[in-house]
Amino acid sequence: MAVDLLAYAFVSAGGQPPTCTMQAASPDVAAYLEEHLTDLRGRGRSGASPPAEFLAPGAQRVFNDLLSQDQQVFEASATALAQALQAQLHGATKDGLFVALNATLQDQRLASVLKLEVTEQYAGVLEDVAGGQRTLAAVRNLLDRPGELQKGAIFPDPRPDSELIVGDKLTTTSLYFLTAIGARQAQKPTLAIVEVAKVLQQVAPDRAESLIENLAVTDAGTPGAFLDAQPDLDEPTRARALTLLTQRPRPVQFISRDRALTLKARVRADGIEVTGRVRDIAEKVSWDQTAAGGWTIHISVDQEPRKDYL
Repeated sequence: MAVDLLAYAFVSAGGQPPTCTMQAASPDVAAYLEEHLTDLRGRGRSGASPPAEFLAPGAQRVFNDLLSQDQQVFEASATALAQALQAQLHGATKDGLFVALNATLQDQRLASVLKLEVTEQYAGVLEDVAGGQRTLAAVRNLLDRPGELQKGAIFPDPRPDSELIVGDKLTTTSLYFLTAIGARQAQKPTLAIVEVAKVLQQVAPDRAESLIENLAVTDAGTPGAFLDAQPDLDEPTRARALTLLTQRPRPVQFISRDRALTLKARVRADGIEVTGRVRDIAEKVSWDQTAAGGWTIHISVDQEPRKDYL
């Protein structure tokens, strides 16, 4: 990979506003970055990275500027993104090195931004010394290894339905990287089933169990196609469900029937949980309100219950 422009800055919650400055990419650094970018592109090809889009034209212009050969334009855009990322960091996020680069990989010019997180754990390394001997050394402040990158993006994305490739291993609990770069990413199809089930429970609570069971036998690959195939759903309910799925922090665009086969439901109250397959919960678990205002949960099972301690 040929790295034409490279800049980076350390980002931390509550730190001074970062300023990205131009850096030279040694062969080892270029190889390290290439492995990260190759991994990110692989996630896009495999579907592990769902489609993503910019939320506003201004967000895409920043990435277009990262593709510029003008160092001042590149530095300014990198700094703007680094500062936007740091503004999103808080006590629960890790410090890291924000990296922006302009490179050519496999004959494609691309711009990429990475947040390389810092680990305080030690790592052992072997160092060559005089006389052909090797000695043990230790290093700290390691950055993400290729394949373990938590946050990264590549622009442009060759996929026709996506503007950029985003690697973000966490789900809706961690949207700060997407917020910082001004983008939105669809939910993974395997996780989207849970979102569809929640929306069905919200818009059609009296029919939710049967509709959720239908997810396991549907051939539809999108929520719209699935909802259109449900004869007992009226148009206003379909429309509301689609709107809610579109407005999720990670919009639901595709669904996976395989994940529906293992979907579980959970009943919770007073710190007690009952978890099982959707059909089993629907058929074997019920509850009603007592005269005193509390609730009684009824569970009907074929096997004798056992109690364990966790």
